[in-house]
Amino acid sequence: MKSSEQLSKIDGKTKIAGVFGYPVEHSLSPLFHNAAFARLGLNFVYLPFPVKPEELKIAVQSIRSLNIVGMNVTIPHKEKVLPYLDEISPEAKVIGAVNTVHNKEGKLIGYNTDGDGFIESLKKQGGFDPKDKNVFLLGAGGAAYAISFALIKSGIKKLILANRTYSKGRALLEHLKKIFQDKCQLSLVEFIEKNSSFLMSEIDLLINATSV
Repeated sequence: MKSSEQLSKIDGKTKIAGVFGYPVEHSLSPLFHNAAFARLGLNFVYLPFPVKPEELKIAVQSIRSLNIVGMNVTIPHKEKVLPYLDEISPEAKVIGAVNTVHNKEGKLIGYNTDGDGFIESLKKQGGFDPKDKNVFLLGAGGAAYAISFALIKSGIKKLILANRTYSKGRALLEHLKKIFQDKCQLSLVEFIEKNSSFLMSEIDLLINATSV
């Protein structure tokens, strides 16, 4: 079923899902999800919702009141959404960020699938196993937290962090040290042009987890 055909079949039984972000107009999630719904023959529709930070609380409440089945959460809401949920999965709680909200009979449950999804695609689509590798991670937001957790759990040897705001990078570093202790080598650098060549020479994988 084509997307246009799917939209023409929306009725009173159509289930709604979507993504909260700001901005969110550029997101490809509606394209992917609606194509999947159509292929599977599901009476669902996936919509982007541009939610300003100051409107996040009421937007989350609308998931329940409008009986939306689920919502993805992206920048800048992944960390800020936590207080408005009824329950948070253990991993999302440790990471401190949520990218998926499931409306389970009126109970809003937050999950974080960023890290596991990244590792799976890295192995299956990229043909790259991060075990025992040196990784350079740019960013210190919700996605960076989730990906760094998943990388360390997958057995990387070294993780080098860099972020535009150094204090946020430091916060991520300390968070990882507290949870994983000596499970891998952790460091934080200021990524500037004069040391970029040296850093690139010793890493196996560069990850951009920023909003750029």
